[in-house]
Amino acid sequence: MAFPILVWHEKHLPLLIILLLAITALFFGSTLFFISIKIYSQILKHGFHPIYEFLIIVILLLALGISGFWENSGGRLFMFIFAFISFILRFARAKLYYSISMLAMILLANGLLSFVVLQKIEVFTAYHLFKSRFQFTEVDLSDWKLDEESGMLTNRSIPIKLKLPNNLFFHNPSDLGLKEKTGAGQIAGILSYSERDPNSYPFIRIFFFPVYVPVEDSIIKEEVLKYIQFQEKQGELEEVNEIQPNRQFKFLDRIPRNAFWTFYDILRPRYAKTGYYFLESKTGSKVLLHITENLEKGQYHEPLIQEVLDSIQLE
Repeated sequence: MAFPILVWHEKHLPLLIILLLAITALFFGSTLFFISIKIYSQILKHGFHPIYEFLIIVILLLALGISGFWENSGGRLFMFIFAFISFILRFARAKLYYSISMLAMILLANGLLSFVVLQKIEVFTAYHLFKSRFQFTEVDLSDWKLDEESGMLTNRSIPIKLKLPNNLFFHNPSDLGLKEKTGAGQIAGILSYSERDPNSYPFIRIFFFPVYVPVEDSIIKEEVLKYIQFQEKQGELEEVNEIQPNRQFKFLDRIPRNAFWTFYDILRPRYAKTGYYFLESKTGSKVLLHITENLEKGQYHEPLIQEVLDSIQLE
């Protein structure tokens, strides 16, 4: 039953990748479940056993931590109630019901850890699939400099200058995870609203294409849409709808190629917008700005995003 569900979940990927992901996830989940059941059988055999109980609780806490379960207030409330009931059962030495609660912990931990492993493998696969679309030698793009007086960011490897507004923070590509780096081109950095979280709204992911890499408009739109669909499959967003492109913003006296979509963010419950501008310098190098932001009434972009766009210079 689990195998066809996994295959359906990954149907947006090539068949070979789907099979590898599904088999890996099933192998990990089965192995973890086998180990957990072995521990649980010892509890059934010996009754209340502090060491085995401790192992199950540690596994559950690990699963809750790495899966981000604690970030949800409803999840925290559920676990508090569940832990309280389990403690009462343990204190009352109600062996049958306490054993059932321990089994529930095992099943929850197994499900969360298997899901996390599947997501990590999927992110790794998606990163390399996007990367393989444009074959070019990547260079070090981490050498960014900030002019404190003007607030302008520059990079000696990219002919770009842009302003870093007071309420935005820059995240160097060397500090980003695979998921943040996934996309068309080579990631050059992210501007976001949070100093710690590069995905905090609003944020701009900056991708670079060297002069010698030919890139068509249709391919860029296709790749950005694939990334959005990848986020959909990961359960991060839904209700994706394309909207009219921005015809007001101009770069080098012309409207740059752009496309945008509205969506509902499941992780940060709100309606928002994502899309891109594809800019080309006079020398032929290109920059993709992948923007994700809150919806702004009466304006196409949030003020912070617009401030960055108005400051961009490509040499």
